[in-house]
Amino acid sequence: MTKLRTASLTDIGRMRSENEDELLYDEKSQIFGVADGVGGLPGGAEAARETTRIIRQEITSQPANAPLELTRAVHRANDAVIALGRVISPATGIASTLTFGCVRDQRMLIERIVKLAVNRGGPDNATGVVVMVDAA
Repeated sequence: MTKLRTASLTDIGRMRSENEDELLYDEKSQIFGVADGVGGLPGGAEAARETTRIIRQEITSQPANAPLELTRAVHRANDAVIALGRVISPATGIASTLTFGCVRDQRMLIERIVKLAVNRGGPDNATGVVVMVDAA
């Protein structure tokens, strides 16, 4: 197993009264990242929390010796945020950004999603790029 040294720091900044960052870290599965609720929409903290919950669940449920299905995990997180947005704020939806990585077979896979969201009652597509980085 690749050894990683990790640290995290989050800052509320000067504009907001609440921090909507949600950290993602699972040492055993070697996943890490952050989701950040989108300011200006209600339910940002909830969207970020749901995003990291589903990503963690999806990645840890995949066999350790199988190729990672990051795109599937992101789409499932997007579906979950859409469903939660219909409950919390059906008129405007909720949203979160997401950046996360996972180390498998001496490679670091990184996924960056600009937005997981429901916007005005209709789903926005989760889109992103998977980047593979040699960790050796």
